[in-house]
Amino acid sequence: MRAGGGGLMGLDGRTLLQFGASYPPYIFGAGQWWRLLTAGFLHGGLMHILFNSWALMDVGSHAEQIYGTPRMSSIYLLSTMGGFGASAIFTGSLSVGASAGLLGLIGAMIAYGMVNHGLEASMVKQFYVRWLVYILLMGCCRFSTSTTRRTSGGWRRASSSAGWRGHRISTAASATRCGRR
Repeated sequence: MRAGGGGLMGLDGRTLLQFGASYPPYIFGAGQWWRLLTAGFLHGGLMHILFNSWALMDVGSHAEQIYGTPRMSSIYLLSTMGGFGASAIFTGSLSVGASAGLLGLIGAMIAYGMVNHGLEASMVKQFYVRWLVYILLMGCCRFSTSTTRRTSGGWRRASSSAGWRGHRISTAASATRCGRR
């Protein structure tokens, strides 16, 4: 699987490019728009995929309970494409990972908490705002411009598709999906 200088904990850029990493010259110059989606399923190494898998398992299961599988999947995929699109436009660098999709789900959960009222919605919003702060701090500590661009692209896509159009998700409907009724 290695094409160059990657090690056990990481893959090199050439290998990631061959498998579909987001890279602006290929996206805009060669018209390979599919890279906006495939990059979200590639990871730079073992730790990258382990942390993203853990986060997706945690955030994704809760978002699926609130929104249902089709809507959660749509939010995740659209956020992934929006985040990598923003990254391609603003950074010009190669990028991979599930950060854009994850941040889109987090944005959707914050939107749920802001659009709906009640104790449950307020707790959901507070919980995911903390997630957002932690992720942004980690991105700043690594000085990762690409992560910041994917984050803002995923957040914007999710907040527009998850609830800012005036759609309210009733707490009763989410409780039914969660098996509490």
